[in-house]
Amino acid sequence: MPRSAAAETGPPAPDRAEEIARYRDNWVYHLIGIARDLSRRVIDRLESECGYEKIRPSLGPFISLVWREPRPLVELAEQLSISRQACSKVARHAEQSGYVERVVGQGGDRAQRVRLTERGRELVEDSVRLLLEAEASYSDWIGEKRLRRLNAASSSLFYGLGLQAQTDEGLGEAARRSIGVLPIIADRLEERLREATRAKGHDGLQVSHARLIALIGDTETTVSELARLQGVSRQATGATVNSLESLGYVRRDTHQTDGRAVHVRLDERGHALIRDTLGALEELEESFREILGARRFADLVKLAAELHGALSLEEELVAASEPDIRAVEPVARAGREPRDRELRAIASLLERRLGSAAVRRLGKILTGKDALQRV
Repeated sequence: MPRSAAAETGPPAPDRAEEIARYRDNWVYHLIGIARDLSRRVIDRLESECGYEKIRPSLGPFISLVWREPRPLVELAEQLSISRQACSKVARHAEQSGYVERVVGQGGDRAQRVRLTERGRELVEDSVRLLLEAEASYSDWIGEKRLRRLNAASSSLFYGLGLQAQTDEGLGEAARRSIGVLPIIADRLEERLREATRAKGHDGLQVSHARLIALIGDTETTVSELARLQGVSRQATGATVNSLESLGYVRRDTHQTDGRAVHVRLDERGHALIRDTLGALEELEESFREILGARRFADLVKLAAELHGALSLEEELVAASEPDIRAVEPVARAGREPRDRELRAIASLLERRLGSAAVRRLGKILTGKDALQRV
């Protein structure tokens, strides 16, 4: 049952407000946001243009490892740094979708190997092609020179973190030396953050928990509003809130003036998680600086922030969210000029939905020019 709020707290203390701001917006958040955007672009086109079904981000690394030859599930789990149970779940999904098949050796079930089907091989080839096309579209936002620097830094991190073991050496060397490796880097970043916070006593947390805590921040909000921001159902959001409440990270309070309204806010343990996560981010920053060097790391941070902002990904605190055209409609109705940020949000949304080539054609229709100008 929700409990009535005690004395209403005023604005958060300056240090706490700063912590929340850093938790919401930092270089790791930028890299993960770009990685998700890249994955979304590829998956959307695989499904809408190529006719593939039930594509999940976890399929990519798994399928790439069996590109050249069948491999045992135990070996795949080890290379992907996941449990055998989790690996078996990914394999079952890929098998049901027709992308892989299992081959039983002389040792029976324990000797099972996973190999690509012809459909799976086509999926890999199309994925690499679309990945490189999606990456190339980023140059429209930050320029070719900046994109090349970001690509080089991503590739250096990929090899510096030893992640090349998670992909097949002969599969798309161009993709391995580009920003296309960023989704794999992002998975490792999230994994290391989970390990670091777990060591501080934050057990049982999932990625969805951290995203919801970022959304709540220093405010009090409703489950319905959190669901809207995430682009998921109220029931799913309510389940995540219930889980966080049982773990002691959030609490529900009745509103000060409206006793019918129940609001969610961070509890002290939630703020402790934010502080511990920021400590883990500082440790990650140090390890990345050792791989890239101080100057290249600073350049990576700057470029990631620039691309993240240009794509209007700051509008998205969670993977499922997208800049909402409806949020810009009042601007037109009010009869005032839309802001650059609003125009960028629309352009970024259209590019993700339609693809960069279609957006360029749209730009030509609207402006009579050869390409859509950056807004």
